[in-house]
Amino acid sequence: MKRGIFVIFLVCILLISTISYNYTAYFVSNKNIHLPKERILSRLDEKERDLLIRLGYTIIYYNFSSEERDENLEYLKNILREKPVVLVLNFDSNKIVIESLKGKREKVSPSLNETIDMICEIMIDAPLECVLREIE
Repeated sequence: MKRGIFVIFLVCILLISTISYNYTAYFVSNKNIHLPKERILSRLDEKERDLLIRLGYTIIYYNFSSEERDENLEYLKNILREKPVVLVLNFDSNKIVIESLKGKREKVSPSLNETIDMICEIMIDAPLECVLREIE
């Protein structure tokens, strides 16, 4: 009888310690990580990036030279209004990198059509243009 009570006691301790460890680890590890307040940023910290991707956001790193403020940027800003997207702007080069839970794609000097194709491949909640392209 004593042995059965001891076994039940040990099992209860193991279950309680496992559950409490998971809750403690979750709250301690995410304590200093917050979603960015803005959707257009100049930089994104690695922990914020991981959190955004886990939450289903698509992160678009758009690099372009200052004289090339083109239709890609306007298109990307329009997507921000409708979809869970964070746009990280950099003015050093002419490249786009898009990443989400579906993976990562990048391209140097993309046209608007190439940008839309990349977004359709990577975004979890793709914009209407993607559906219309599939129909055609």
